Amino acid sequence: MDIKQQLQEQDQDLEWVETADDLFKIKMKLKRLREEDSKLSKKLRGLSDGRTTKKGRYEYTCTPRKGPVDYKGIPELSNVNLEEYRKPSVNTWKLQVVE
Repeated sequence: MDIKQQLQEQDQDLEWVETADDLFKIKMKLKRLREEDSKLSKKLRGLSDGRTTKKGRYEYTCTPRKGPVDYKGIPELSNVNLEEYRKPSVNTWKLQVVE
């Protein structure tokens, strides 16, 4: 490998590391924001007595959602291959510090 290729590779490595670092910092900020969101949401639910509430210019709405179906608990499906009904796979990505 000549010097030009080595420099090009180093530039690409540096760009990758810088981009990964930026993404990691954003993910840490989002984590802190999610924690704050959770804390404030819990407080507001308590202040709302667990009901939909409207005060000032805000309305905090409680909408019930049905729970997921426990397919393993349905005897009629015990011999059915549910994999045939699975939607296509998706890729997920995770960035972590591995020092």
